[in-house]
Amino acid sequence: MENLNENIPFQLICNGGDASSLFLRAINEAKSGRIDEAKRLVEQGEESLLTAHKIQTQLIVQEASGDPVQLNVLMVHAQDHLMNAILLKELVGFFIHLYQRTAGLEDVK
Repeated sequence: MENLNENIPFQLICNGGDASSLFLRAINEAKSGRIDEAKRLVEQGEESLLTAHKIQTQLIVQEASGDPVQLNVLMVHAQDHLMNAILLKELVGFFIHLYQRTAGLEDVK
């Protein structure tokens, strides 16, 4: 595709990478018993992930509109970053819960 903004893969990589880093930091904070800080980092990570997801959605809409998105190694790498961030988002909640539970900080439900 001719009009693909070359910055789009880099935007995906940056936002996905930021989200992953924040989620990993959140796990470390939870491990150290700083649950509130962990949750704050998760919220920040979710913001970066949302930004990346909006970019990806624009690409999907573009493709669905008949304007193909150029697939190259950089775009594949960008999608890998995004997918890893999505996976970490799913896992970070489990880790925070686990560390809360083992520290006796879990709310009784």
